[in-house]
Amino acid sequence: MNSAVIVSYCKRPPQAGKPGGLLQTNRNAKFDGMSQANQLWNSIQDKLQRVMQRYHALQKENAQLTREVQALKEKENAQARKIGELEIKLAALKTATGRLNEPEKKELDKRLNHYIREIDRCIALLSE
Repeated sequence: MNSAVIVSYCKRPPQAGKPGGLLQTNRNAKFDGMSQANQLWNSIQDKLQRVMQRYHALQKENAQLTREVQALKEKENAQARKIGELEIKLAALKTATGRLNEPEKKELDKRLNHYIREIDRCIALLSE
């Protein structure tokens, strides 16, 4: 509603000892409304600035955490490779020393038979 409409609805004749009636009050109300609007606008800008700062901080933290996760995955993969190598060395050591228990002997026989079949297949393919 514009101020002319407000004035036409609210205007009263000045009373004795009171200057201007509601017309003066409406101007002050309009000024107060603008002041409140400016305060609200400033508040919104401040909050938006804080949100943007938090957003940027979270982006940096996310990038750092992503790098840490990648480094930990690489470390985990390296450790898994090392465990595999050590298990192979352990199996070779047990085989060489003859300290295999019955399930380990069966597993070793299966592996050796598998390798022998693979070698036989390769020889057959080469001889064709």
